[in-house]
Amino acid sequence: ALCGKHMEEAWPGISVTEFGAAIMQTLRTKRSVSMEIHHVGHTGVERWAATTIQPWGDGVILVSRDLTPVKHAESKLDAALNRYR
Repeated sequence: ALCGKHMEEAWPGISVTEFGAAIMQTLRTKRSVSMEIHHVGHTGVERWAATTIQPWGDGVILVSRDLTPVKHAESKLDAALNRYR
């Protein structure tokens, strides 16, 4: 569980990423930030997520939706459309 942990404990190195900057912005401004995240895991698997970072007390809460199936479908559609151009 991540509750009560500093973000660097949960995700070492996150503070130097765009996602970490968005978390810090939310903490500083107390305003929600929404973004699309693309991540390639250590096994090479790509994942995409639509994430909203919302202020929650003295911290933040992250709400994410997996976009990977949508991105795969978009890629297949683009490839099919390119074949007919």
